[in-house]
Amino acid sequence: MQMDAGLDTGAMLMKESLPITAETIAQSLHDAMADLGAKMIARALQDVAAGTLKPTPQPEEGATYAAKLTRDEGRIDWSKPATELERQIRAFHPWPGSFFLLGEEKIKVLKAAVVMDHSGAAGELLDDQMTIACGAGALRLLQVQRAGKNATDGAAALRGMRLEKGHRFS
Repeated sequence: MQMDAGLDTGAMLMKESLPITAETIAQSLHDAMADLGAKMIARALQDVAAGTLKPTPQPEEGATYAAKLTRDEGRIDWSKPATELERQIRAFHPWPGSFFLLGEEKIKVLKAAVVMDHSGAAGELLDDQMTIACGAGALRLLQVQRAGKNATDGAAALRGMRLEKGHRFS
C-alpha cells in the first residue's frame, strides 16, 4: 500500500486473500499473512523496479476503524449464539483469549465446537462433556485452562471442578 496522510488510506499496490476455515485461529492467520506478505513485498519490489506496478485506490465503502482489543472483550457471554462464541474463541486465540468465571476463578477457553442438538437456559451445563447452552445452540468446550494449570480437555476439567449437569455459568 502507498502511504498518504490518512490512516491506511493509501492506494493498494497488490492484494491477495487467504481462506479462513473453521480451524483458523488468530495465530495461524497471523502467521499465514506474514508468510504471504513477505512473498508479496519481494514481488512488489521487483514490479516497482520494472515500472509495472499500478496503484489502485482503496474503496471507501466498508472502511472502519478497529479499536484496540482489551482483555475484557474476551469474556464469554453465554446469551450470545454458540456460532458467534465459537468464532470469538478462535479470533481471540491466543490474545486476548476467551474466558468465563467460575466464582472468582478465570477459566480460559482455548477450543470449542458448536453443538446444535442441545438446548437449555443460557449458561447451563448440559452434560458431562462440558457442553454449555448458549442464546442459540450450545458450545462444547474442547480445551480449557484453569488458572495456574495446564490446558486440558473440557470433560477432564469439568470432573476437576466437580460441577453437575444443570449448573449455571454467569
